[in-house]
Amino acid sequence: MSKKKQELKSHKNRSEDLLLQFSKTLNKFFPNFTKYINSVIEPRQENKCYYRLEDLLWLSFLLMTMSFESRNNYNQELRFSESLDLLNNLFGLKLKSIPHGDTLAYLWQKLNTDGLEKIRRAMIVTLIKGKYLDKFKYRGTFLVAFDGVELYRWGERHCDNCLYAKTKDGKYQYFHRVLEAKIVCSNGFSISIASEFIENIDKKEDDKQDCELKAFHRLSDKVKKLFPRLPITILADSLYPNGPVFKRCTDYRWDYLFVLQETVLKSVWEDFHGMFNLTETAIGAKLKIPEFFNERKRYRWINQLDYQGTEFNGKVNLLAIASENDKGVYQTKRAFITSHEITEKLAIKMEITGQLRWKIENQGFDIQKHHGYNLEHTYSKHPNAMKVVYLLIQIAHIINQLFIDANLLNACDGLSLKACFRKIIEAIHLGWTQSLLSLIHISEPTR
Repeated sequence: MSKKKQELKSHKNRSEDLLLQFSKTLNKFFPNFTKYINSVIEPRQENKCYYRLEDLLWLSFLLMTMSFESRNNYNQELRFSESLDLLNNLFGLKLKSIPHGDTLAYLWQKLNTDGLEKIRRAMIVTLIKGKYLDKFKYRGTFLVAFDGVELYRWGERHCDNCLYAKTKDGKYQYFHRVLEAKIVCSNGFSISIASEFIENIDKKEDDKQDCELKAFHRLSDKVKKLFPRLPITILADSLYPNGPVFKRCTDYRWDYLFVLQETVLKSVWEDFHGMFNLTETAIGAKLKIPEFFNERKRYRWINQLDYQGTEFNGKVNLLAIASENDKGVYQTKRAFITSHEITEKLAIKMEITGQLRWKIENQGFDIQKHHGYNLEHTYSKHPNAMKVVYLLIQIAHIINQLFIDANLLNACDGLSLKACFRKIIEAIHLGWTQSLLSLIHISEPTR
């Protein structure tokens, strides 16, 4: 066999292995995935539907999971007769033809987002019950990062629910945002468990706009309802340390670890610094300063500081990390306020854990924006379809993280996620199906 033919055969085999690995990943982690899809309520007039709802949902997931990036790319790369048998056999579909991307977009306009949220919840419950995430717990709790992200921005109003902001030149820009709750893990996992869209609903002219903190209370209610017994430590930025948020965490028996800036909660900071100005007690006994030094950083902490504010009077714990500058002076560079007790043994781990909040931006939003999912691309400008697409992307991201991490057939070695799915798409639309179809019968069934 010539070198060129050997390379082509190797390329073909790897593409097939990747597609088979994708199927095995779904079977391993979510063996009831088809049941989740079948539970979604049909939003269309059934007697007028050419395609089954479950088939269109499968293709919607595949569109987002396999990084097609747009409906146009989907039309160009998947709508081949060679793809039909493979999709039907591998995923148990009953397609007579591959539907146009506009058909999917029409479904997204009608689909109730509750159905997709139920699918995501079922996936998260499966992962938790299977103990796949237990090794990433912190003090017996799952780390759940809350953070908002902007999805789209326009120069003209898109819909009645748009947020808006005035620019320097006096014009208005209109945008959509969403607040996410994601389990974050030290290995880079950022797994969406709930979403809350930040939008103006029934807003009167003199009302304040919706915002991230308002959305936090709606999203925290949703998380508690979806996962009532889940042990949680919330990670969030310096927007969150305030009385109503502390009260919500206390009421729900959640722990928290928030970034704290020195311009926030000034009374708590005054008490904190005041404790370190006391070197001895009223009777002259020496006070032991709770601090230690590590790699030119100084760690100081105080537990059980008093906090009195709106809706919450209680105790908080504060950890401040200072770095030594060139003049040998220590300046606070990072601080956290938390419900967890701080000790010398745990201070460094707490610092590392607090910084995991960035995973929601780096491994979550950034990857979804710039590495194949095209989060900021408007697959449809219909308000409901935009929400459906967002939730489809969150589910797709969960599957793909497991696909890469588990790497069940070692087919991903040396390839980026985007490269993996380029090869998978090739295997589908170039008709490289015969060996795969024979393997399907000995692999675990998807349906």
